[in-house]
Amino acid sequence: MTKTFLTTLFAALFVFLAHAGASAQLSSPIAGGRVTSHFSHTSRGRTVNYACTAMSRSGHRGTDYGVPIGTTISAAAAGTVGYVSEGCSNRGSLSSRCGGGFGNYVTINHADGRTTYYAHMTPGSIRVRVGQRVECGTVLGQSGNSGRSTGPHLHFEIRAGGGRIDPYGGACSTQSAHLWNSGASAAQTCSAMPRMGDDSTFVRAALPDTSVVQPGEEVTQRWTLRNSGTTTWSTMGAHRLEHAGGPTLEGLRRMDVSGNVAPNATHEFTLTVRAPSMPGTYTARYRMMSTASASGFGTVVTIKFRVARAPRSCSSMTLGRTVPNGECVQVDYAACGASSCSWFRCADGAWQCTGEAGCGGETHESARCDRPTEMECASAAEPCTSVAECCGGLLCANAASGGRQCCAGPEMPCESDGDCCGNMACGAGGTCECVPVGSPASSTLECCGSAYRTSRGVCGYDT
Repeated sequence: MTKTFLTTLFAALFVFLAHAGASAQLSSPIAGGRVTSHFSHTSRGRTVNYACTAMSRSGHRGTDYGVPIGTTISAAAAGTVGYVSEGCSNRGSLSSRCGGGFGNYVTINHADGRTTYYAHMTPGSIRVRVGQRVECGTVLGQSGNSGRSTGPHLHFEIRAGGGRIDPYGGACSTQSAHLWNSGASAAQTCSAMPRMGDDSTFVRAALPDTSVVQPGEEVTQRWTLRNSGTTTWSTMGAHRLEHAGGPTLEGLRRMDVSGNVAPNATHEFTLTVRAPSMPGTYTARYRMMSTASASGFGTVVTIKFRVARAPRSCSSMTLGRTVPNGECVQVDYAACGASSCSWFRCADGAWQCTGEAGCGGETHESARCDRPTEMECASAAEPCTSVAECCGGLLCANAASGGRQCCAGPEMPCESDGDCCGNMACGAGGTCECVPVGSPASSTLECCGSAYRTSRGVCGYDT
């Protein structure tokens, strides 16, 4: 036998002997759940459960219950809350390490030295705090799918003396007797009784906490709560869901029940608020209240969303004004691959090349791009007021001597530098050479490619 094998054998024997004579004391942490994976043991080289029945899953040191998200989880025995882990989403996966793989979970320390674990709980549902005394059946929270999990379930685990214990007793278990109060059936012998008086349990919410909204937008949240107490919720008892903390958003502060809600029945509350104008994350809390429980009772639910920054408008030196985000403008010069009359769209503070066909909504067309039906055209170096007056595809641009004149654009035929627009020169190949990015230009039509004249007077992309 190897040293590692002997160490493992003695550790298992210690746990077995420490708890073989212990009295059964556990209630099932959930009501009526189906065990989807037992604690796994090794016997004669096989992976088996407590009754020595073959299992396909090895190395599992707890008991899994396949239950829907929102199923109530209760303490299996009296004790003190030892640890609470929160902050994990309900989108579990095999690669998740959130909460050490347990996701959102609670541990309870018991007087006999054991500690019970309740793992993969729904975010925001945990109702206990560290150091709190709990009784058998105290509601801890709701089941979920957080952490290292491939589907909604509860992972229930017992630890003691550095080892794990199987709550089921048998020939292949950590002890011969079951640790359940009800024997092998693992019934819920204490938490099946609801809390006396008013109580509520969170079931689900329609709006995810990751929602992003626009400033001033209406936001609607729908909560489903279960009446987990012994009193019937009613308008006579003034049962309502009321604002209990966080920002006071523009909208309802309380939502009364619409009719009688019997114990164990559910009720949906709908809240519509208006998002603030300032960007940021907002979380408002709501809790059930009544005439008998004016300070509130049951699970605290939240509406949480992030207000996005408002899209920025675009400033145009050519137009001499600001253009709202999403709108298009037409300019009477060459840009974005067009020989004249180019189109731009404002996209969150930046200009983007586009075309007239791609401009939905409001557009601003240039009057200078309207061609007259009949006009005698002007040649290179002749005065002009718009490109429509120039012959043979010539452009209308600022002249060095002042005013505007017809001239040749990039790669258009020329005889001298005077035929070319602005700062362009007539190259050796007999065509006007465009102005590269970073070089001075008197207008955008002189710039190479999709560049345009920036506020610094050079070809570039900074409007």
